[in-house]
Amino acid sequence: MKTIIKKYKKKFGYSPSIYELINLHSKGLLILSDKDENELKKEFKKLNK
Repeated sequence: MKTIIKKYKKKFGYSPSIYELINLHSKGLLILSDKDENELKKEFKKLNK
């Protein structure tokens, strides 16, 4: 998860929320590796329990 946020912060200048990352990924605007996608889904599930 840290690598996803680090890459995003480097590109856009701020740390995104998990919800923002999920939204961007679901729209196809954030391309992730399978590993990163699984990590993002795992974090998202934790927040929605």
